[in-house]
Amino acid sequence: MNTKIKKIVGFFRQHKYVQLVLILVIIVLLVLIIPRVYVPKPVITGVVSTNKEDEKNHITGQMVTIQGKKLDNTVAVYVNNQWNKDCIIVSNASDAVLVRLPEYYIQDSETAYTIQLQTKANGEYFSKSNKYTIYVRKE
Repeated sequence: MNTKIKKIVGFFRQHKYVQLVLILVIIVLLVLIIPRVYVPKPVITGVVSTNKEDEKNHITGQMVTIQGKKLDNTVAVYVNNQWNKDCIIVSNASDAVLVRLPEYYIQDSETAYTIQLQTKANGEYFSKSNKYTIYVRKE
């Protein structure tokens, strides 16, 4: 065995309190990290406007349907990596969320926005979806 490893092992054998502190730190890290790994991640697969003539991802109205999986309990909409309280969640289900965009996103020229949804799994655990690009313009 390497002499450095022997010194480290010898140190831990002599100092039992260090072993205890190290074990407690590992347990706390596991309690904090493991639940976050198993929180179901929502997935956005498409965004359509409530206007039937719009193409997928090209939005001209304020009401949009975000399609995907595991969208139950959606609590927030992020636009360009920032939470926007003005994006109102009208309704949600496991496969779709109806969102009302604020008027200031709808401009004369087509503008690209990256959206994400945040869902609440339980208690204090939240999960963000994948990023999805939409193109918004006035009718």
